Amino acid sequence: MDRLDKFLWVLVLILAISGATVVGLRLGSGDEDTWLCQNNQWIKHGNPSAPMPTTACISSDNQNLPGQGSDSTGSEMIEWNQALSMIKNCEVLRISQTHDRNVDLWLKDGRQVWTVEPNLDDAVKAAQAATKCGTIPVSTE
Repeated sequence: MDRLDKFLWVLVLILAISGATVVGLRLGSGDEDTWLCQNNQWIKHGNPSAPMPTTACISSDNQNLPGQGSDSTGSEMIEWNQALSMIKNCEVLRISQTHDRNVDLWLKDGRQVWTVEPNLDDAVKAAQAATKCGTIPVSTE
């Protein structure tokens, strides 16, 4: 075998390994057609066959979602009727209530607001009644 034949065999081998690697990575890279939760919104990735999810999209990279609790620092106080309207209109990502009836609402636009519910568990009932919004996670203490 002369030098040119060896060079061609090495080139063919390198191309074959490269091709197999590309095919393997493409096939093994997971579902390209899906819905992704980014910035608290469902984003179409590729061409998903399933409809957009109806559950709340709370992305882990959202810096606007502080921890649990009803600390009103840095958030706006609103009237209960405004909170109820936000829940019914699917503007709410997540709700947290305390035994003293303080309710924190994390909104899809990145804001956090708080209010006082008239009766304990009114926020839970409102979230459960807002069926068109999908599941709104509610945490209680």
